[in-house]
Amino acid sequence: MKSFVILSLFVALSTASSIHDVPASNRHTRHARSGSKNLSKRCEARDNRFVTSSAAPSATPDSSNNDAAGLAAGNDSLREGDGQWDGGDNGGDWNNGGDYNAGSGDNGGGDYNAGNDNGGGDYGSGSDNSGGSWSTGGTYSGTSACGDSGASSETTATSGPMGSLDFLNCGIESGGWNPPAIYLSDLKAVSLDEAIQDPNSPFQACKEYIPLFDTYATQHGIPPIMMASFALQESTCNPATTGGGGEAGLMQLTSDKCGNAPGGNCYDVDYNIRTATEYFAGLINNNGGTVLEAIGQYNGWFKGMTYNDATDARYSSCCRCQRNLDYAHQFLNGWMQNINAYSSSLRLGRFFNLDVC
Repeated sequence: MKSFVILSLFVALSTASSIHDVPASNRHTRHARSGSKNLSKRCEARDNRFVTSSAAPSATPDSSNNDAAGLAAGNDSLREGDGQWDGGDNGGDWNNGGDYNAGSGDNGGGDYNAGNDNGGGDYGSGSDNSGGSWSTGGTYSGTSACGDSGASSETTATSGPMGSLDFLNCGIESGGWNPPAIYLSDLKAVSLDEAIQDPNSPFQACKEYIPLFDTYATQHGIPPIMMASFALQESTCNPATTGGGGEAGLMQLTSDKCGNAPGGNCYDVDYNIRTATEYFAGLINNNGGTVLEAIGQYNGWFKGMTYNDATDARYSSCCRCQRNLDYAHQFLNGWMQNINAYSSSLRLGRFFNLDVC
């Protein structure tokens, strides 16, 4: 009997040992991870194709407070990108300047440009690099590493008052995006009040919300038409819009910006516009007062971005995760000039990289 027990134990031990002799490459393969980059970590809608939300947005201004909500420093973004520009594969956090609302004051820290070398106060205050008011009419005459602005008095498919598409996209097709140092005081744009007087203006879609754009943009020294332009570019000014990645409302806030939304409703128009404006003001401040880089970042661009960076999702499962390479031109020379950047009669751009999707 003892011999039988010993023999049985020996067989059991031998069997257990044989299980663990299976080569590691053939075990637990479901846990294996690829070392290649995932080009579609988060899917973003980059054009005006949206899904209407069932949430009931409110157009009633919320005057309870003007504190920034859910706008922590770091890799926050209204448009969560694919990890390359928001502190992931791009080698760091582009928004590493800390909390832009540091300090005190009703609007989350007072003047968003206070104390920095490029303004020392509200834009429009006459400071050396970013003061003075933005203007209507004329053309931008600045230069960059890519040469003269190439601005034209009238908007064309590839140029306009704020410079040519190639000027605004400086470096994207070579070593990487090197945005010209354009400040708010350099902007040439139509005033929102003037634009809304035009019955054919694309901003007629935003008419109901003009007072909110005026209020919150003015608090930060930003032209109201700039924030309204984001609304047109992002949602065609439809407050019930839900983006491809779950972005909410007029300004397409990502979920990390919705923590303090009234009643949890991130589609609330007042909250949506106020939060987006405070966030964009912080981007400008973190970029030393330069506005073009902030505009790009709102759409997921980053300094040093190449053509391949922008289009690397083209052949992935999320083609629309690409960055719109015509965005800066459409924004500055289209919407901000009271021109519909999506019009079929004057299509703004030359890349149209989302057309393949």
